[in-house]
Amino acid sequence: MAEPKFYCPICGAELIERHTVGKCIYCGKEEETDYICPNGHYICEDCRLLGQKEITLKYLSYTKEKEVLKIMTTLLKHPSFNMFGKEHHFVLGPVVLTALKNQGKLNWDIRRNEPLIKRTEFLPYGICGSIGTCGACSSVGATLSVLLKATFMSDRERSIVLNATSDCLKKLANAGGPRCCKQSVYYGLIVLDRYLKSYFNLDMELPDKIVCEFSQLNPECKKEKCEFYNGTV
Repeated sequence: MAEPKFYCPICGAELIERHTVGKCIYCGKEEETDYICPNGHYICEDCRLLGQKEITLKYLSYTKEKEVLKIMTTLLKHPSFNMFGKEHHFVLGPVVLTALKNQGKLNWDIRRNEPLIKRTEFLPYGICGSIGTCGACSSVGATLSVLLKATFMSDRERSIVLNATSDCLKKLANAGGPRCCKQSVYYGLIVLDRYLKSYFNLDMELPDKIVCEFSQLNPECKKEKCEFYNGTV
């Protein structure tokens, strides 16, 4: 019987069987392991067993990474994250604001990530089709609402939040096809980046083109119909 093969959830490389010490990419903890990624990726046992919200809070409190897309991709590749799921409704804001903090552009207290998550984590799965909104787009609005201190009684601030959310929804509607949570997150990043530049002079330094690293994992990938398609499926 052939020996079972194990693969790195971060880069997909086959793990090497070797007794060594791995450093967790989500918390920095070092521990002994019998399997290691040839590219150095390792997830400690504690982090590997955490749920989506818990690993989001833990990773964002640890990482010093400045590139928002790298933070987002690493988080979305955690074993608890699904290809589709309501966890995509709450990751956008905390990731962006943590990245801006790490870039030295925003005085953001990472303890505020949890209440920001609470603003959108209750949104159910599949609301893009059943209600006509998107959790990732709602996270765009929630993030701007926090920064603007908007409420339902606000005037200008409320309008900005509503416009941002609707701009994100319009991008999704124009893209067409069935839902893709990764696509929704990427459009959310693009719209939020534009609003942060316009109203706060904050540049999250997104790449000129976002390339999806999940195309080959999505059985329903829209391929060339998606502007983020990586061409591997």
